[in-house]
Amino acid sequence: MLMEAKNNIKFLFLSMKYNILREMLNKASFLMNVLLMMLNNVSLIIQWVVLFSLKDDFNGYSFEDQMLTISLSALTFGLTFLFFGGVDNIARFIEQGALDKYLTKPKSVLVSVLTSRTQISALGDILFGLILFLIYFHKPTEILLYIVVAFFSFLIMLSFLITIHSITFWFIRFSDTVETLGSAYLSFSMYPRTIFDTTVKVIMHTIIPIGFSIYIPVMLFQEFSIIKLLILILFACLFFLFARFLFYRGLKRYTSSNMAVINV
Repeated sequence: MLMEAKNNIKFLFLSMKYNILREMLNKASFLMNVLLMMLNNVSLIIQWVVLFSLKDDFNGYSFEDQMLTISLSALTFGLTFLFFGGVDNIARFIEQGALDKYLTKPKSVLVSVLTSRTQISALGDILFGLILFLIYFHKPTEILLYIVVAFFSFLIMLSFLITIHSITFWFIRFSDTVETLGSAYLSFSMYPRTIFDTTVKVIMHTIIPIGFSIYIPVMLFQEFSIIKLLILILFACLFFLFARFLFYRGLKRYTSSNMAVINV
């Protein structure tokens, strides 16, 4: 059991390494993708600079709070798609019956799929998120807290994507819904929690778990609470275990004839 876990972890890191190195072969394209993503994110900052110039805060949500929100959102998105870009293909692979090549591998099917692809532009999100955070937060304790909450926020986002993609095992042609839910996750994560009404807040703590991945971390910076930190850690770990369980449970239903695809 321990040897299998060790081998899967080794395979995970090797896959991530070679995916990134492959994308970096074309240095011009690599740099362009990273820089364009960072510039795209800067436009979000300009939007909020303008809004906060008109209003000091949004129901207690300060400009620094909003910068932290955007920083966490960018960083978790970047980590997910730089290292586990294959998560975006799960629903399509299920619908097209294209998981066969991963079933024949001796390594974990889920790890193989997750590390099958990288989005190198996501490196721009990671750098943007880190730089934005360091502009407004400098204390060692703040940096340490950021590292901790960012990891578990990333784990929640990855688990959410695995979960919604895995639902495709039970519902054919679910990929459009998956794309909508994924976009909703990213969109909600960019806004202050205080602008939403009660109904939306409930959704963000259940269907789309932004409340745990983004808003609890921000609240920890506003006023640290060991209880909130433990809730974040516990939720992230349990959610990941659930996502993994759902994927492998669905995999038992998988058949390569989900769609009639013939390669000639």
